[in-house]
Amino acid sequence: MSTIYRRSLTGTSACAAALICAGCAKELTREHFDLIEVNATADVVEELIGEPDQKRNRQWVYEDDALTVLIDFDDDGFVTRKQWHDEDEGEHYDSDRSSGGDDYQRSP
Repeated sequence: MSTIYRRSLTGTSACAAALICAGCAKELTREHFDLIEVNATADVVEELIGEPDQKRNRQWVYEDDALTVLIDFDDDGFVTRKQWHDEDEGEHYDSDRSSGGDDYQRSP
């Protein structure tokens, strides 16, 4: 994907996220997580769900009781993958389709 096209998409995503989330607190909710798109910037992620609990190389980790959220970035700081693991609700999401993702899965 070209850098210009990618930045254009990211700018559009950032504007949409800002409009949708205007006035809302940075909060780790599924609704805010769902607004994060692959190719979004780290700034967009932080605006939606706040500072991560840990930063590991190119992965941000958010933890809250039984909830773990992982956001992976490329070398340029764009989201390449996002994961939601809620053990209490039995919900799992992985944007990496090769992992069976791009849809919420429930544990049996």
